[in-house]
Amino acid sequence: MADGDIRSYLGSRILSVQEVKKWLFNIAVGLNYLHDNDIVHADLRAVNVLVSRNSEGNEVPQITDFGLSRFIATTSAAAQIPSKQSKTEITGNTRWLAPEVIILKGHKHTRESDVWSFGWLCWEIATGTHPLPDLIEPAVYTEVAITYTRPRRDIECKNTNGREIADELWILMEACWSRMPEKRLSMKRIGSQLNPKKKKNSLGQTE
Repeated sequence: MADGDIRSYLGSRILSVQEVKKWLFNIAVGLNYLHDNDIVHADLRAVNVLVSRNSEGNEVPQITDFGLSRFIATTSAAAQIPSKQSKTEITGNTRWLAPEVIILKGHKHTRESDVWSFGWLCWEIATGTHPLPDLIEPAVYTEVAITYTRPRRDIECKNTNGREIADELWILMEACWSRMPEKRLSMKRIGSQLNPKKKKNSLGQTE
C-alpha cells in the first residue's frame, strides 16, 4: 500500500545526509532501469514518486505516472523521443523540465532531460520545496529556458525548512543541471555515486 508521494511523506522532517542519499539512490536505480530499457519518464518529480512498503515492510520509493513516458527510438543517434503533442505545446511541468525540452522544436524528451529533472527531485527531497519556489508560474518559462536560472546555494538554501544540502549532493545536483545535455551524468553514474554501500578511500574519494 502506498503512503503518498515522497515529498508529502517526508514532510517537514529533518533528514540526515545518509537518509536523503538512501531515498535518492533507490529512485536513481529505478530510473536507470527505465533508461536501460530505452524508456524515458519525461515527468519525473516528487509527486510522481510514491512511498510503498516492500515484502519486508521497509519503506521504498516507487516511480509512477508514466503518462508522458516514451520508448526511445533506438535508431536515432540522439536517442530522442518525439512527443505526441503539437509543436506549440509543452508536456510535463515547466519547473522540472530541462531547457532544451522547453525551447527546442518538437520538445523532445531524452535520458538527459530526465537527469535534469532528477536534479530537481534531489532538491525537493533535500529541501522539502518545489523548484524555483520564489518564481511565479508565468516567469518560470523565461527563467529556465532563456536565462538558465538555477538556485543559489547561499540564498535559496536558507529557506528550506531547516534542511541542509550536503556538499556532495549539491555537486551532484549541479552536474544534473549542466546546460549541455551531453555533459550531464548518466543515471548509472548517479546511482553509483549515491550508493550507500560505496566505500571511500583515505582521501574521501568514492572507490
